[in-house]
Amino acid sequence: MAFVMGGSILKIDEAEKSGAWGGFMVDVIFFITTLILFANSDKIARLDVPMLAIAKEVNPIFATTLRLCDFWYDFQYRL
Repeated sequence: MAFVMGGSILKIDEAEKSGAWGGFMVDVIFFITTLILFANSDKIARLDVPMLAIAKEVNPIFATTLRLCDFWYDFQYRL
C-alpha cells in the first residue's frame, strides 16, 4: 500500500472528498477571521498584532495561548 501526502492511492475518492472538506473548512475559518478583523478595524488599526488584541478582549488566557503558539511557530521555523 502506497501513501502520498497522507492519502492512500488505493482510496483516492476518499482522499479527494477529505481534501475538499478540509479546504472548505479553512475557507470558512479565513472568512470568519476576515469578518472579525473588518468589524473591529477601528480598534485595531494601529496595532502590530490585531488578532492578539481581539483575543485579549475575548479571554486573557486565550490570548496568552495564542501568543505562545505564535511564538512557537516563529521560533520553530527560524532554527
